[in-house]
Amino acid sequence: MNFKNKLPFWLIIFVSFQALVIAQETIESSKLKWQGEIPGLAKDINKWKEFLGELEEKKFSYGMMAASVRVILFFDDVSSQGFGYENLIKVIDLGYPNSLLHMFILGNVQTESRDEVSQTYNFYKAVVNKIKKMDKWSTDYFDKIDKENLNKYLFYQAILLYSDKKFRDAQVILEKILRSPLRPKDFAFAKKVARTLARMHFEEQNYEKSLMWYDDFLLKVNPITPTDWLEKAWNLYYLKRNDLAIGTLYNMNSKAAKDFKTFEKYIIRALIYLNNCAINHVGELVKNFEAEFKNSIVGIVRGKQLYKLSEIEEVARFSNPQYKESLEQLEHLKKEFSRKSEISSDHIGLFNYLYRSEMTMLEQFTKFYKEVAYQKAAEDLTMLNESLKFLQYGTAREKYNPAVVFMPREKIEEDLVRQIDMADRGFLFNWLQQGQFWRDERNKYVGKMEDQCDEI
Repeated sequence: MNFKNKLPFWLIIFVSFQALVIAQETIESSKLKWQGEIPGLAKDINKWKEFLGELEEKKFSYGMMAASVRVILFFDDVSSQGFGYENLIKVIDLGYPNSLLHMFILGNVQTESRDEVSQTYNFYKAVVNKIKKMDKWSTDYFDKIDKENLNKYLFYQAILLYSDKKFRDAQVILEKILRSPLRPKDFAFAKKVARTLARMHFEEQNYEKSLMWYDDFLLKVNPITPTDWLEKAWNLYYLKRNDLAIGTLYNMNSKAAKDFKTFEKYIIRALIYLNNCAINHVGELVKNFEAEFKNSIVGIVRGKQLYKLSEIEEVARFSNPQYKESLEQLEHLKKEFSRKSEISSDHIGLFNYLYRSEMTMLEQFTKFYKEVAYQKAAEDLTMLNESLKFLQYGTAREKYNPAVVFMPREKIEEDLVRQIDMADRGFLFNWLQQGQFWRDERNKYVGKMEDQCDEI
């Protein structure tokens, strides 16, 4: 039944008006919930300038990033915006590990200056507009930079060529960058350029050249990036230098890689053992994997809540990039916050406001991404566990396939790690070290691998 036709016209108008008023009040109320008042101590740009200067001086780099973002968000005038972006660019140049490109969507600083900061700002604005397919704006910003000498622009061109598989053209540009005068503040950028070159050579299957960049540069400078060990190990694997590949992977157990949980180290070792029919080694690999993750695997199988499994937390951060980024930022901010006694009394109020609000926001982000990250980690963990178990059968089958089944040859030293008994010193392990910073920090391992798949 249509009740609307049964009501007086004036009552219909009254009810409709009341509904409109209630809807408007609801909208206004919801707006208030999402609005936050900037505290008085954060409204003075001069305070932010002094505060950012102290953060830079005392190497609070994550706080510096957060403070730069707040300046860009809080102040509309061109001078303040320019100051915020100047400091954000400093953070990027220091080697901030996550992308801050999205922050350049907000700014509208118009500058024709040819100084480095202005050119870098225009470059990032050009890239952002290119991504958004606003080609006219992108071209306008690109025209404001020195395309022959701005290394960030040259690197961007090399990446575009790399994506089109034009490796040699990209390499020429990257080599030009590394030959140009590079200052100490360009160190993080130079590592990124060298790593890109190494990856290009790897993709071309030029493993010797790729390996050179890890041996001669990336793994001889501090701080170490743990993924460089993995990438070096892949090169050694394809070069069939199994002993060195295994030795390189032991670095993933060192202090330098203690916060970097990866399944890749198991996968490379598994491939080496499979190719060499090393049944015993595969068995030890499975034991090592279970020793590291057994409690979590059993817990997953038994249906325990994932957040109660300690190893899952370590794996989950590498299962979801947003979760990893939020968690790492939160951890670094907490570390910097614990050093608050180093901050002068003039800035301690602004320091507390910035860090506490930033940490609260990041805690909400980590909660948002946590479930997805944990589910992916649990899936990866159980799948790899099953794959390693089946690998034992696959390796045995390879060793005893018809081509080699009549080769029951005794091996004197089959163990991956040689145990040397020297009087009362127990057993001592040693393996080849390369470079000042590339080493197993426990200094205990030698990798020995023999091909057990030889045909008669």
